[in-house]
Amino acid sequence: MRVVVWAGCAYDATMASSGGDAPLNSSGGWLRDLIRPPSRQFVIDTELSAAEVVERLRAIVEPGSVFLAGLRRTNKLFAGEVSPDGFKIMRLIYYANSSLPVLIGRFETGPSGARVQVTMRLMRFTQIFFRIWFGFLALFFATVALATVFSSRKNGVMGLLMLGAVAMGAFGYLLILAGPFGLEARKARGLLEEALQTTPGPRIQKILASAPPRLSRLAKYVLAIGGVAIAVSVLVSIVMPPLMVRSEPYHIAESFVRSDPVVQDELGAISGIEFERSGGYNLSYAGPEGSARFALRVEGTRGTGIVFVTMSRHLRVWQIRAANLREPSGRIVPLQAATAAEDCSQPVVYIDRLFRVLNG
Repeated sequence: MRVVVWAGCAYDATMASSGGDAPLNSSGGWLRDLIRPPSRQFVIDTELSAAEVVERLRAIVEPGSVFLAGLRRTNKLFAGEVSPDGFKIMRLIYYANSSLPVLIGRFETGPSGARVQVTMRLMRFTQIFFRIWFGFLALFFATVALATVFSSRKNGVMGLLMLGAVAMGAFGYLLILAGPFGLEARKARGLLEEALQTTPGPRIQKILASAPPRLSRLAKYVLAIGGVAIAVSVLVSIVMPPLMVRSEPYHIAESFVRSDPVVQDELGAISGIEFERSGGYNLSYAGPEGSARFALRVEGTRGTGIVFVTMSRHLRVWQIRAANLREPSGRIVPLQAATAAEDCSQPVVYIDRLFRVLNG
């Protein structure tokens, strides 16, 4: 096999690709693909016949849409349709990308085999959406510019609004539209050129030689999301209890349990109190208001039990609203939460009266 080196990039001389682009592995090509408009056209000349090109492409293209291909077990690289005259395909990916290129190809007769004319464009929905979005930004920019020109009062607000419109347009173009399209366009073109070599590249040979995976892409995606959710829940269950134990309402609840006569009558002298993870917990407050719920495992000289405490926060003062002791036998014993709530609410009354006096 004869190999030609062009600008530091080696490629198979049996297949040529043209389209005015820099080599796919050059640093300049990467940067230019990130800022170019989301549209590409290039030509691939191969020594394969048109029938061989169709056969090679059908080996790496899953029939049907990208969505339906994700529901099936497949190891293919693309999804779409391949016919004797051309193809319309999209790359199969494992993440969301509204700027994923659509590859449209047409087969012609080349100098020593088949010639493939390829056009890359955005999906129709994405084209319509971004035309409306950029049109709105342009209208907003023009309106602010005209208002600035004809306004008698000159200030920096109009300039900031125009700068904001330009920044939103640049952000949408580079990070949402052109950037994601350019990255995927490079990957798709590289795979297509690799597939149409006389001897397929290693990534294509891997697809041709391997069997379909046991799980579909959608199943893998769901399993990945489930794994992340489980990891986050485990992390929360490890991190949250120590934070709860250090909180002010937990200390109030612990003091209440230690001093409650019903708990002492049922369990005896209290020797230890621990945070019960399986009993459920909640702590939320914003400003002077809030709520909390804890489960505390209590050990006494005559037995053990779990105390469930419900609290509320009013004017930055925590109050115990309800408390129950659950014994190992399943018996529920109400505690004197009402009396405690009334005692705790006295400072709230005094603070409320003080606010009323200060506010006249």
